[in-house]
Amino acid sequence: MKRLRELALACVVIAALINMNLNVQATSKRLITLDDLSAVHQVSEPQISRDGAWIAYTVESTDINNDSVNNHIYMTSWDGSRTRKLTNSKDSESSPRFSPDGKYLTFLSSSQSKSGGNQIWLLNLTDGEAEKISDFPGGVSDLVWAPDGKRLAVIAQDPPQETRNGQKTAQPIVIDGFKGYLGKSRQHLYVFDLATHKADILAPGEFNEYLPEWSPDGNKIAFVSKRGVDFHRHNNWDVYTIVAQPGAKVRQITTNESPNCDPSWGSRPVWSPDGKLIAYLQGGPQKLLEYAVYHLAVIPTEGGTPRLLTAKGAMRFCEVGQKKCDR
Repeated sequence: MKRLRELALACVVIAALINMNLNVQATSKRLITLDDLSAVHQVSEPQISRDGAWIAYTVESTDINNDSVNNHIYMTSWDGSRTRKLTNSKDSESSPRFSPDGKYLTFLSSSQSKSGGNQIWLLNLTDGEAEKISDFPGGVSDLVWAPDGKRLAVIAQDPPQETRNGQKTAQPIVIDGFKGYLGKSRQHLYVFDLATHKADILAPGEFNEYLPEWSPDGNKIAFVSKRGVDFHRHNNWDVYTIVAQPGAKVRQITTNESPNCDPSWGSRPVWSPDGKLIAYLQGGPQKLLEYAVYHLAVIPTEGGTPRLLTAKGAMRFCEVGQKKCDR
């Protein structure tokens, strides 16, 4: 809860800072124009440093002259007294992540990418220049620092479909059932070594992996995936874990027939500090689709029966100063 409050405050602080920086002083009332809409900056992805002194975030702006939208990374001190613009390339940057010791920041950008997809960049926050450190053929969509600060859990796309005779045009897509429309490229979980820049795939195969999260001791990674027969035809997401070593076996943690930590919700599974429980968002019955209510749940890291924390009767709501709370 403390972390959630900090993130909420971070969003408020960042929004206020950006609003002050715009310095828009309206002299009289008037109708909103298209130029006004392009002047609005969108702030997202706030990340708090381990010591709580800094907040890294992305700012989206519109360039009317070049007909483009750019995202750049900023960093603001907690008291709002200092703000640094960390990136300024022609390509957008996203997904800022502080290292555990707060000395480095990783982010994603397609700048200088051979494949055109996002790659991992590492920035020394003291006095260094940002450096591209990965070259995944299919690009990177997500990354998380390991507790030891020496590795990253990475979600990367499979390489693009092979071409014929060296041409840039991909081979025709063969429709061999519903799966044919989706293609064969998948998002997979890797461990990336920051010293050697070597990437080891942990979960190869026909399934996708999303939303990785390291265990407190750095030995395992929790992630979200849909698996089984006809996985592309249902929305039954589950939480899995795997030892952070090549060749390790994937272990399914949640088993109920509902979406758990659906990637579209953007909420990772979270380990308890002692590594014995995993907290996650449990979805409702699949037949209810978007109308299903999801709840916060915890489950033992070895699997078992989950405990719903926000189900009916599990929480109490009290007014300020009220001595007795109603369920």
